[in-house]
Amino acid sequence: MKESSTPNVSHHPEPAQLLYIHPHGHLNDLIIPAGTIACMNSIIDVPKLGRYHFEVTDQEILDAKIIVMDLHWSCGIAGFEPLVQKIRSVNPKANIVVGGITAGLAPTVILAKYPVDFVIQGDSEDSFAALVGALLTNKETTDIPNVHSRQGTSRTLSRMTPASYSGLDYLTVNWFPTYKVCRGLQSSVFSMGPHIPVIRGCKMRCPHCYGSYSSSFGKGVLAMSPSAFADAMRKANEEKISNLRLVIGKPSSKALAGYFEALGSEKLSGFPTLVGIYLCSPPDISTLKRMEEVLPNGVALSLIPPTEHYPPLPASVLAAEMEMWLQAAEYIGNSRQRMHLDIWTDMDSSICDFQVKLKNMVGANGQLSRSTVWHMSRITDDPEGSNWREVSDAVKPIWTFYAAKLLSPILSDLLEPYQFLDNIEDPMPVVSPPPGPLKAINQRIVERWNEINLATIPDLEWWVLPVELTGKLDRTAADSTTAYIGDFGLGDLQTHICSTCSPPVQMPAIVDYKGVRLRTKLKTDATGLALLPGLQDVSPLQESWREQTLKRGVPVIDLRKTNAQPGERPREYRIEVILRVQSAQVTVLDEQGSVLAGGRADLGIIRKPPRQKR
Repeated sequence: MKESSTPNVSHHPEPAQLLYIHPHGHLNDLIIPAGTIACMNSIIDVPKLGRYHFEVTDQEILDAKIIVMDLHWSCGIAGFEPLVQKIRSVNPKANIVVGGITAGLAPTVILAKYPVDFVIQGDSEDSFAALVGALLTNKETTDIPNVHSRQGTSRTLSRMTPASYSGLDYLTVNWFPTYKVCRGLQSSVFSMGPHIPVIRGCKMRCPHCYGSYSSSFGKGVLAMSPSAFADAMRKANEEKISNLRLVIGKPSSKALAGYFEALGSEKLSGFPTLVGIYLCSPPDISTLKRMEEVLPNGVALSLIPPTEHYPPLPASVLAAEMEMWLQAAEYIGNSRQRMHLDIWTDMDSSICDFQVKLKNMVGANGQLSRSTVWHMSRITDDPEGSNWREVSDAVKPIWTFYAAKLLSPILSDLLEPYQFLDNIEDPMPVVSPPPGPLKAINQRIVERWNEINLATIPDLEWWVLPVELTGKLDRTAADSTTAYIGDFGLGDLQTHICSTCSPPVQMPAIVDYKGVRLRTKLKTDATGLALLPGLQDVSPLQESWREQTLKRGVPVIDLRKTNAQPGERPREYRIEVILRVQSAQVTVLDEQGSVLAGGRADLGIIRKPPRQKR
């Protein structure tokens, strides 16, 4: 049996006055924004606690005087809204503070739409510390820079000093026990490892890079000092942190070299995984050699090619950067697997000769990935004319992508070109479903991808179909990483399902602060319960669609061990599916609430790291 992909570390010794809760709705709900960690670390001598949405308790919400939420990536709107309502229902007196890039883009809209007290915009760490201090000592908050509130808004967007920025701590997470475990897990997509924003902000505005939103911090660029960078790297190395990512952006060649020169002749060999560096300035060969020496366990550079920078680079600068990247690619290609290059492109490979040339030069030490995931209009801060609803409607169905991957092989086939919305192949494979419902469904997915670069299925719904089972259910699907665990398996009409019983029963989706759940109840004497998808134009009530999905294979809850005798009178079952972090937990209960069967579907992309040899 594979281990659960979502740890939960519940114990905390004392009530926290300062509580941070991370909402659901993301492409990986376990990732915590670097700015959140730095803000929480700016608070000392105050009992504080970090929780994920799925683990926070009512008592923890009730104990807190200040509750912090991030609205960093706009897809978090899906979990942000119900979480605000939950906090207000449990602890109406708590001060709710919201931060993050999306919050910073639309503070006025958020204060108008939701019962929150403060929104922090721009460089947050100093302002957050001042706000928390004022709230705990009942002092005035209206003059704190970068803080918007109902009592009065400071319109001053103030930048931190370089010295203050260099003092931020992105690594200490003892106050968030579950994340401390999660950041060490291995994920094949959307790593949970910590990020160190060596440089905050960017002079470029490339639309498919989150750095393009850096204007929400204010004018200019903030950079860590080389000595602060060296100290942070030593600390991360000493703690043997996995999956570390450095956000360096587009510094000058001299500034980039200075960071690694600050580490002298040190070899940071404690990192158990490659260290990732988001870097769009071409490193010269001497800097690449220095990276190799300092990080002997490997380096992975990720870039948006200069041919795709916006505003476009002057012709002479573009030519120089292209030449430097080609030299870097040649060096990386000969680095014996110790260096890698991930080239993010927003263009089809048929029209991006330079990107393809880079990929060919790095060979097995690189990849060309489509970066066009989750690409939509920037939120505007106008309560009367904001596009908040447009963006909100676009991101809220993200859960349907993962649900289809987990619980419907026939829909998963259509979603295969989109991988896990990360590291998408270029060119993307083309799916050619047969005429009929699948062709129409695929067309809607393609249209949605072309519109917002999210392959979601907003009208997706789920049904439970009683079936009679024969033989042992499969644990995996062909050509898939998805695994079925416990009393949950994969069955098809030819091999595992000998007949269907009563009509299917719809299983409505419930979206609340804890996430997305599917829940229903039914009475049956069947030996299995199959989960089938339905959409606006096809339903498991239709025999043709039911047969098509059953032939392809469907997840089935095995009830054979719960029935003492064949033909026993029908029993009433309650079925619940909890969708969480690329997995689905399935539970079947009787009328009294006792668990009769349970299992899990897991996409297989989050795992514990292999044990280190002693």
